[in-house]
Formats: sequence, C-alpha cells, structure tokens
Amino acid sequence: YVASCLLMGGITVYQEIRTCTKYIAVATGLLVLWMFSGGSFSTYYLLWNLLLAWLPMIFALLFLRHGHLQATGRPKLWGYGFGVLWLFFSPNALYLITDFIHLSQEVFYGQHPSFQPYGQDPRTLYYMDLLPWHNFFSITFAVILGLGLFVLSLYIVHDHVVKALGKKWGWIFVGIFQFLSGYALYIGRFLRVNSWDVFLRPWTLLQSLIQEFGPKTLYFTGLFALIGFLVYGLFQGALYLGEERRKL
Repeated sequence: YVASCLLMGGITVYQEIRTCTKYIAVATGLLVLWMFSGGSFSTYYLLWNLLLAWLPMIFALLFLRHGHLQATGRPKLWGYGFGVLWLFFSPNALYLITDFIHLSQEVFYGQHPSFQPYGQDPRTLYYMDLLPWHNFFSITFAVILGLGLFVLSLYIVHDHVVKALGKKWGWIFVGIFQFLSGYALYIGRFLRVNSWDVFLRPWTLLQSLIQEFGPKTLYFTGLFALIGFLVYGLFQGALYLGEERRKL
C-alpha cells in the first residue's frame, strides 16, 4: 500500500510521501483507539514501541523538508542532524517484528477428546478466547505499521542518496544500513540496549558490545538484516512494477 501511495499521478513525491504518512498515522490512531476501547489486551507495550517507530519517520520528514528549504539559505548542518537522528532511531520501526515472541505466552488451541466429527481420534481445536487473539491481531497490525514506517523513511533517505551519488551508491547505502539495523535489533532484543544509550552511556555500551560479540552476533544480525532487506526489496519491486505499468 505504501508503494501504491508513491505511484499516485499528478502530485510531487513530497506530496505523495506526506499522503502515505497521513494514512499510516490514521491507521496508527485506529489501532490505539481499538486497544483502548475494544476489549481486553495485554500488549499495551506496543504503544511505546509504536511511538519509537514513529521517531525515524518524523526525522526523515524533517530531513526531506529541509532539502526543500535549502534554497532559503538554511544551513545544511540541520539536514545532516536530522539524518543522523533518523539513522539512530530507524531500527525501532523494524524492531516491532520481534514483538511476535510475546505470543509464545498465549494459549491458542488444545486437545478435545470429545470432539470427534471426522473419526475416533481426538481433535485439536482453536479457542475463541478474545484476549490471546486480541494480542495476536494487535501485534500483527503494529508490525505492519512498523514495516510501513520503516520502508517509507528509508525510501526518503535512499532517494536522497541516489540523487546525490547515483543508484550504485544508493544501494550500497541500503546494504550498509540494513546490516547496521540488523545489528541494532540484535543488541536491542538480546542485550536490551536502547537507542538513547548511544548518547547517555556510550563507553559502557561500547564495552558491553565488545564483550558480548561472537558468532551468534553475526548470525542474528544477518537474519534481521535479511528481513529488512527483503521487506524493502519487495517495496522497491512494487514501485518498479507500478512505474512500468504507468508507462504502458
């Protein structure tokens, strides 16, 4: 859907990105409203994670807006600052995929020996208790929104790099970024490191990263990076197919 937003005709890319952002914001608001008024949940931690996922999108929009305002003489340092903040906080959007692990605490099904509609063997039935299913759907919706914010904010910066340095360096940038994001997800989930720790306790963080570095670090980093690259690759593929279709 994010890709389809960027293929709207008759408006600028800046307007298209703003339109996509508005749709994601509305969807985020509906999810929050549902969680507060739609019944029982135990996934309210998603609200904090969604807030963190929105930070890189906000910084990417500020980065984009600064690019449009450079003609007014605004110092480029502001744009670089927003870019750095985007880089530090961008893994938070992809980080939402790891919240699926919380579903391991839920009970969705069980054996019912008395339910034998097709034979004499006991059947496994899925329960319809609302709490675990609310948790499942709320996490799924949050992950979808997080991925939308992830690809859209990355697209903004990627497009800037392509225009400045060319397609080759643009994709090199994406590859490096995905690896760094994968490493950020690893240290965030397994070492319980937060984005702001880079600013608040950098030396303690560096010592911890060196001490904990090992083969599994590279393994999980690679897997997380692969997920990010596949999601963004599918997004770029949808853009390409849409552009080719518009040429027909």
